[in-house]
Amino acid sequence: MDNYSITKPHPLLSPYISYYWTFQCSGNREKIQRVIPTGCMQLIIHFTDKLYSGTRNSWQPRAFLGGQIVGYEDLNLHSDIDILTIVFHPYGAKAFFPFLCLNYMTQPLVCVIWDYPG
Repeated sequence: MDNYSITKPHPLLSPYISYYWTFQCSGNREKIQRVIPTGCMQLIIHFTDKLYSGTRNSWQPRAFLGGQIVGYEDLNLHSDIDILTIVFHPYGAKAFFPFLCLNYMTQPLVCVIWDYPG
């Protein structure tokens, strides 16, 4: 069973963070999930298996900061999935990641926060 939820941030964080979304599903089947761009930077954390991007032909890191992507991405859901994503307001991520510059904002993968094989 798939479980998707959206949560608003605490009022102290709301100037920087638009919302959080979580997604959990069991990997009893193989399925493709199309992700539509939000136009905002996101901190994406995979608590279980990493996801494979058919669009980029690569595995996503365990935790990473994603830029303001402008195109869709097809993700291959092949196993148990548990994701937390923090969606920042425009320029909101800069408060937490001061090294960001405009050149990185449109990159699908701005920086890897944490990763390991598997």
